[in-house]
Amino acid sequence: MRLIIIGGPKTGKTTLARAATGDTPAYHTDDLIPGRSWADQGDAAFMMLCRANLDDPDGFVYEGVLAVRALSRWLKSRTDSPCDQLLVLTVPRVSQTPEQQRLGKAIMTQFQPLIPGLRALGVEIEWDRS
Repeated sequence: MRLIIIGGPKTGKTTLARAATGDTPAYHTDDLIPGRSWADQGDAAFMMLCRANLDDPDGFVYEGVLAVRALSRWLKSRTDSPCDQLLVLTVPRVSQTPEQQRLGKAIMTQFQPLIPGLRALGVEIEWDRS
C-alpha cells in the first residue's frame, strides 16, 4: 500500500507514519525543510515523492507538511497515481502556535482543489477529523 499522510503541524502525521511503517519504507518531508528556500522545499518534496514511487512501488508511507506541495506538482506533471490511499489529518493533537495554526489552514486550503484530480487517479481519500 502506498500511503500519503497530510495535515497541519501537530496533527500526528509522523507518529502515525512511524506506527504504520513496520518494514514499509517511510519518507518524511520535514527532513527537507532545514537549509532550503520555500521553493526548493517544494521541489525536494516532489522529488522525494517520485523517488518513493520509483524505489518502493509496492508500498511506502510518505508524510509531512510539504506533502500537499508535492501532490500539487505531481498532478501538474504526471498522469499516474501518486499513491493508493491518502489520509488527511485535521485535528491537532497538542497545542499549536498561531503560526502553526495558519500553516494548517494554508495546507487544507491548498489541498481542497487537488481532491478531484486525486480521486480521478483512483486515490482513496480518508479524513480523520477526530
